[in-house]
Amino acid sequence: MAASPKRLPLVVGLDFGTTFSGASWYLCDDESDEPQDPEVIRDWDTDRSNTHEAQKVPSKIYYDVLTDDIYWGYEIPDDVEPFEWFKLLLLEQEDLQAHLRDSFHLRAARRKLKDSGKTAVEIVGDYLGKLWSHVLMKIMKTEGAIIDAVPFHVVLTVPAIWKDYTRDRMRLAAKRAGIMKNRAAGPTVVSFISEPEAAAFATTHEHRRRGNLKAGDTFVVVDAGGGTVDVISYKIEVPKPLVVTECVEGDGDLCGASFVDEKFEARMIREISLPTWKSLSRPQITAIMKENWEDRIKRKFDGSTKSWTIQLPSPLTQRDPTLTAHDIEQLFSAVLPKIRKLVKDQLREILTKTAKHPKFIILVGGFGRSAYLYKCLKEWLGDRPTELLESKDAWSAICRGATLSGAMSQGLVKQTVQVRSRIARASYGWCYATNFIEGVHDKRDKRWDEYDGEWVAWKQMTWAVKRGDDISTRSSKSESIYHQFDCKKRGIQSRTTEIYVCHDERAPSRQDKCVQLFASVSWKTPVPVETLPLGRGAGIPHYRFTLDFKMEVSGAAADFFISHNGIQLASKNISVAHE
Repeated sequence: MAASPKRLPLVVGLDFGTTFSGASWYLCDDESDEPQDPEVIRDWDTDRSNTHEAQKVPSKIYYDVLTDDIYWGYEIPDDVEPFEWFKLLLLEQEDLQAHLRDSFHLRAARRKLKDSGKTAVEIVGDYLGKLWSHVLMKIMKTEGAIIDAVPFHVVLTVPAIWKDYTRDRMRLAAKRAGIMKNRAAGPTVVSFISEPEAAAFATTHEHRRRGNLKAGDTFVVVDAGGGTVDVISYKIEVPKPLVVTECVEGDGDLCGASFVDEKFEARMIREISLPTWKSLSRPQITAIMKENWEDRIKRKFDGSTKSWTIQLPSPLTQRDPTLTAHDIEQLFSAVLPKIRKLVKDQLREILTKTAKHPKFIILVGGFGRSAYLYKCLKEWLGDRPTELLESKDAWSAICRGATLSGAMSQGLVKQTVQVRSRIARASYGWCYATNFIEGVHDKRDKRWDEYDGEWVAWKQMTWAVKRGDDISTRSSKSESIYHQFDCKKRGIQSRTTEIYVCHDERAPSRQDKCVQLFASVSWKTPVPVETLPLGRGAGIPHYRFTLDFKMEVSGAAADFFISHNGIQLASKNISVAHE
């Protein structure tokens, strides 16, 4: 009987953005195929103008308390106030940048969340559920019933500024959305990729055949979205097939297109007065913000000297305001200095590390399509030998990159782009105690060890991975420590060892407030403790048990091992932050 053909999975990339979200998919049918461009969802079933072929859908959701209906994206009525910017509610307030905590969008989202009685995970899960249902419907229409017989691999994008715990919350939201639901063909695999790395996957795939790429060249990807702008840089190790390593640590800031929109809205309020603006209906405000500003002016403005008249609703008696090129430049001034600084700092670090200017900078994201942003960055670059490029289909780059990375990482298609190394964005390690040395150790850590009968420095840190480390090649760090058991103990004993994380630029040598618990590993002694050797200290009699800690890092994952005399007692795989 012939063996059944291998069922290759359908890979779906979901770019859940702060202001807009997108999706793409790739159905693998031949393991030797070089990947083509993923299919991008462009039909969002709306009768609104200029949105039928949009590559993204608004990250908005509205709960109708009268009917219990849930509306999302373009289908939300104009006369209601939906949830917006709820993605960033997955972050704890103390982990948000100071200027972000006080932003109007976040304060409004937090207030609506409190009033709703829901959690951030529930809101995100409900939105992702709507997005996922729509994606499945569109794929079914294109590919047919075959998708019921293939497993799924879903790649979710996450922001570069997110802490580790937010991935757990995203996973819970994905579960609520039904994304992780088992299928007839098997369980759905869910993985994550940082947004700038997904953008880099898409752009390097696009430019992999450029004839002027050489080993040692570097390039920068600028992911300019609605809420944030992120930069990430790569060094080319092998031009063909393209193999890259992350060059220097990326960065990001809250300086996306929505802040230019805020400035425009404030300008309109000054033009017609706040009471008049508040008297407008939501459809009227949408007509001003979307049709007048977004579609007609902001996307097309390139710095030219012409003027634009804002068409106000007919009931208003005021003269329609006119914006000059200088006025519009002032609106962009809210974000351009921050974007320039992100790019400038990245270029400076690359030059310091490699002694060469980057080969090119690629703009991606919805804001990356701005003609004025392109013009300003081009002027700022001046005579630097760095080319400024705009990604093909810049708005969909992240979801396409997520899909490509999923297909390539599973070995489903020929790997045309390989990210061989990443820069660790956090430090990982464990605590230990050592003999206390006056003038070297902090007095707050001084403890009396009753077993060994001496003063020790308690809770000192060993960092197996440090922020800024290249975590590409397989490397490991080992350390032997001992654990003490009271002589009254009998039998097999269980203990827990903690792994800690620190996101600060320089991880401290001792456990302070910036060091947080990341994971716990439980283990048992392989023999009854009464068979262990007695400790030789001058203190209380005790049994001494020697442990070997080892952490092996490979790419974005790390394996933590605990062993004794060559016998492995426990292990744990952890995800190492590289965004």
